[in-house]
Amino acid sequence: MRQSFHYLTAVFLSPILAVGIVSAQTTPITPSTARVRSIKVIPGSDGPAVEVITTQPVAPQILTLMNPSRLVIDLPQAYLSSPKTIDFRSDQINGIRINQFQNNPPITRVVVDLAKPIGYSWDAAGNRLMIRLRSLEQKIAPEPAQQTATTLAPVGMTKSNALVQTSQSTTGASSLTAGSDTATMHLPRGGEIKVCPGTTVSVNYSQNGHDMLLAMNRGSLEAHYSLETSADSVMTPDFRILFAGPGEFHYAISADTRGNTCVRSLSGNTASAIVSELMGEGTYQVKSSEQVEFQGGQIAARSTAISPDCGCPVSTQPMLTANAQPPAI
Repeated sequence: MRQSFHYLTAVFLSPILAVGIVSAQTTPITPSTARVRSIKVIPGSDGPAVEVITTQPVAPQILTLMNPSRLVIDLPQAYLSSPKTIDFRSDQINGIRINQFQNNPPITRVVVDLAKPIGYSWDAAGNRLMIRLRSLEQKIAPEPAQQTATTLAPVGMTKSNALVQTSQSTTGASSLTAGSDTATMHLPRGGEIKVCPGTTVSVNYSQNGHDMLLAMNRGSLEAHYSLETSADSVMTPDFRILFAGPGEFHYAISADTRGNTCVRSLSGNTASAIVSELMGEGTYQVKSSEQVEFQGGQIAARSTAISPDCGCPVSTQPMLTANAQPPAI
C-alpha cells in the first residue's frame, strides 16, 4: 500500500450525510490507459473521503490552491466519458466537479471546492484510490521528515546573491528556491529545469519515477529536456501545462498573482504543450513555435503578445545548481 500525507490549515469536518456517485461509460481505451469506473464520497466519523475506482492502479497528482480554496486531484492516463458533478454541499465543502481532458494521454480531474482550507491524505490499494479530508487536530501518520541538501554557492558569486534553498524528502519530492540569480535543477534522466530569480519550484515524481510534476505559485521557470513516452506537468494556481512525449521540450513559463500566465516556446523546441484551466473546462494547445499569454486564469482571454520577461533573465554569472532525484523504484 502506498500512502502520502499532507498538512494545511484545517478545520474539523463533520461527516457528510449526502453521498454522490458518478460512473464512467464504457469507452475504448489503450492498454496503458485506466478507465474510471466510479467516483463517490464516503462519509466517516473522522471526515469524508473521495473514493476513485479505476480499471488499473493510478497514482494521483494533488495540488491545494487558495483564493478560492480547492483541492485539485489529477488522475494521469485515466479516462472518464464526460464531465460530471457530485451534487452535495456542507459547511466545509461547496461541491465536487469532475472533468475529462482529451489530452494524450487523457487526464481525469477531480476538483473539490472548499468553503475553508483543510488537510488531506491519500492511500491506494490496487484499483481503489482514497483521498481523505482531514483536520490537523486528527492524529494521522506524519509525512517523512525532510532531508535538507546543502546549499550550493557558485563560483564568482557572493553569499548574498546565493539565497537558494534546496530540500528533498524520502518520498522523492524536492524543492528549490532561487534568490537573485537563476538556479538550475539537473534531472537524473537528462535535461534541466531553470528556476528564475525569486521563484520556488517543487518537484514530484510518479510512482514509477518516470513522470514529473512541477508546481509553482508565482514566478518563472524554464524546462529544457526531451521525453519519449513520459508525460510531465507544470502546475500554476490557475493552469496545468502538460508536456506529453515524445519530443524536445524547451519552454518558458511565468505566472503572477492575477492569474496571468505565459507559455513561450524556446529555441530547439519540437513539441506542443496542452494548457488547461484548473477552475474551468478550457484547454489550448500551444504549438511548438508559439508563444501565448493567458490572462485572468482563462483560456479564452489569451494573446500572442507576451511580455519579453516571460522566463528567466539573461545572466552572465555562473548559475546555481541542484539535483532533483526521483524516488527509488
